[in-house]
Amino acid sequence: MSRKLSVALLCFLLFCSTIWAQKKSEHRTGHLLKVEDVAIPAEFEKTAHKADHLLYIREGSDEYVALYSVTYFGHDKSKLLKPDTDVSYRISGKSLFVKTPDANEIKARLCEGVGPVVKCGNVTFAGGPP
Repeated sequence: MSRKLSVALLCFLLFCSTIWAQKKSEHRTGHLLKVEDVAIPAEFEKTAHKADHLLYIREGSDEYVALYSVTYFGHDKSKLLKPDTDVSYRISGKSLFVKTPDANEIKARLCEGVGPVVKCGNVTFAGGPP
């Protein structure tokens, strides 16, 4: 009985440590190159947004572009992000989270491609970082 209890306890501890390791977020520091205001036509989105911004972040040779959309019920926090500054960010799945100076996070959808053409979902933008 004691052996079964100790095996069960060991399994529980291993399970908890695995869950904790997955939930642990790893923030990295990147350079915010640009915050670009964009307009997405209503036919491309299911919900209307009061603001859409492309965020360009570079860390070493890696470059990320993400679309930050603000619904009519949300608050636009893009003004807290200053281009040409270092920011703390993390990537989780298809989302990029950027820490603002007031220690909150902005959630943006990662886009594909960097350079002259950026594709975010079913919307394609021309342009790129400076």
